[in-house]
Amino acid sequence: MNFPVSKQHEHMYLDYVNNFLTVSAFAQHYGLTEDDALDVIDSGRANYARSLFQPSKTFNLSKND
Repeated sequence: MNFPVSKQHEHMYLDYVNNFLTVSAFAQHYGLTEDDALDVIDSGRANYARSLFQPSKTFNLSKND
């Protein structure tokens, strides 16, 4: 299954936050230059932040159901 690039960057950003101490190690793991890794991290961070403020489509808490 292919995910949109924005979603891939979000997953890679979360991988970076949870599993890597340095951008260099992250870049090496994914076969990126450090500049490209920073771009992916920045893009993923922005996508993740946006996703935190979008209403969830999985729960309906209205009393009308």
